[in-house]
Amino acid sequence: MIYAGIDIGSTTTKTVILRKNGTGDIGIVAESIADTGFDHHQIARNSFEQALAQANLKDQDVTTVVSTGYGRKNVSFATKQVTEIMCHGRGANFLFPSAHFVIDIGGQDKVDP
Repeated sequence: MIYAGIDIGSTTTKTVILRKNGTGDIGIVAESIADTGFDHHQIARNSFEQALAQANLKDQDVTTVVSTGYGRKNVSFATKQVTEIMCHGRGANFLFPSAHFVIDIGGQDKVDP
C-alpha cells in the first residue's frame, strides 16, 4: 500500500510518499520540499506531483493522502487531515518507541537578517 503525507508549514511544504509491503515494513519511496508561499493548495499539489514523479507513481496509486501543518485544511485532495501534534507523536513512537516527549520548533519563529 502507498501513502502520502503533506505538511504545509508556515515556511516550507514537505511531502513524503511511503510504501508498506506485505510484511508490514514501511519505507520512504519519495520526498519533496518547497517554499510554502501564499497558495497552499497549489504548493501542496506541486509538491505532491514532484514526489509522485520521483517515485514513478500516479495519483490513483496512492491509497491515502494525509495533510498536516499550518495549511492542512487547504489541501482539498487530502483523504484525512491530522494535527502536527498527532503526527509528531505517532512518528516518534514509530521511530523511537521508548521516547517520552517530542519538541517541535516550527518555522514561524524564523527571523530574517
